[in-house]
Amino acid sequence: MLLRIVLVLRIVLVFRIVLVFRIVLVLRIVLAALFWATVTVAARSAAPDHPTEHAPTGDSPETRDQAFSAALRQAIGAPARAELGDQATVRLDEDLLIVPKAPAARLLTVANRAVPADFVALLLGADGMETPG
Repeated sequence: MLLRIVLVLRIVLVFRIVLVFRIVLVLRIVLAALFWATVTVAARSAAPDHPTEHAPTGDSPETRDQAFSAALRQAIGAPARAELGDQATVRLDEDLLIVPKAPAARLLTVANRAVPADFVALLLGADGMETPG
């Protein structure tokens, strides 16, 4: 009789442990869903509802990362020589890239930077667009 009581108590204890693990698992899932919902709402509220005056138009990339990738695909990397129209030839050394006028202008526009009227190309170093000079 005592053996049966001990066996029943062990079974009840195992079921309680399983129940606790299930509750913890459900709580983790609920917390993950709440975190995901919070991040999604925060991201949507941070994104503008309307395009800004500097936003790209037409077939140009919409995000800065897409514009940067497109510019890098068309860039000329070192070691090389690059023509700057009929104005000059640039010799690229080390980690320098030169981005042609059209993709560079799109990249500057997406980054909310001014495109000068006499703009010819964009010279990028290891720091990307944050390179001084």
